Amino acid sequence: MKFPSAKAPSQTGPIAGTSVLAGLSPVEEFLAIGIGGAAGACLRHAVHVAFGMGPTNSLWALIVPTLLVNLSGAGALGFLVGHITKQGGPAWLRPFFAVGVLGSFTTYSSVIFQNDLLRSELGLLAAVVHLIGTGAMGLLAFALGQASVRDPR
Repeated sequence: MKFPSAKAPSQTGPIAGTSVLAGLSPVEEFLAIGIGGAAGACLRHAVHVAFGMGPTNSLWALIVPTLLVNLSGAGALGFLVGHITKQGGPAWLRPFFAVGVLGSFTTYSSVIFQNDLLRSELGLLAAVVHLIGTGAMGLLAFALGQASVRDPR
């Protein structure tokens, strides 16, 4: 299966990088997302296994790997968006990596679940600080990832 290349950055739609989907058939797009999603989910599980996640672990043993996954995923997404915006790329790049790999690697639902556990064990203030801090650090990781891409010109 040969994927067409994305349009040059100057030819993108109103949202930076949206033209990368141009040229993919719906089946190719679904395949790119599905294969990427399977890879991202396995990567996330590997990080949790590496931290020794299990039923007897502390709350922090759940929160730290999830935070690591989400911050590294946000940084990688920022880098990917910056790359696509400045340099373009093959049409499969965004659906495979951004939607598939990084979409399943990062996990908002786990953050919310763990935040509720944090609230029940340490109180509302700890949960609010965790939620705001996670969001702020994620935005910073995305911005740093995006800023790390050099303009090819």
